[in-house]
Amino acid sequence: ENATYCLTPAGLNVGMLGFENALWVLTAIGGAWDVAGTSSALDSLRHDMDSQDWSDEDDGESDGTANALPAAAEEAQKLLSTICEMEPAEFAGYVSVLVSENNRGGGMGQDLLDQFRLLTATQQRGIQSALLTMDRLKEVQQIHAVGTGCNFDIGSVEVATAWADGCSWSDALKLSGLPPGDLV
Repeated sequence: ENATYCLTPAGLNVGMLGFENALWVLTAIGGAWDVAGTSSALDSLRHDMDSQDWSDEDDGESDGTANALPAAAEEAQKLLSTICEMEPAEFAGYVSVLVSENNRGGGMGQDLLDQFRLLTATQQRGIQSALLTMDRLKEVQQIHAVGTGCNFDIGSVEVATAWADGCSWSDALKLSGLPPGDLV
């Protein structure tokens, strides 16, 4: 237990952001999971859903062997792995999901699915993994009567990614569909 950890410059910047629910942000970047197994009912539900025969085809994924890691740890590991695959601009867009206020009418009238389709494949995988971890965290918070929410708004991902990739402020404004005072 004498491990030493160093923060990267990006980690320092993320660490300076203010969050309504810091545990959610830590979980959303793969840094925490339900080690106590409080959310095991969620695992049971997911297992039941996964074991349903939704088609006549065999996908060949289940070999009947038990996993070495608890489901929560596997989810966190998959999320962290996906985040590590992100380019810096993609990661900036991903972090915007966690810190954005609810969309103020931007996104040029796009619905959630249209916004999701504009993201890179790595960002899409990261968001899908984060949604699984958010379900688990909300389950644990509900069981323990902790009422903190989890910010999750993908409306700013495309703009944050473009901005971090070097687009101009005027292009970011156009991309967002927001008035200048609302884009931060």
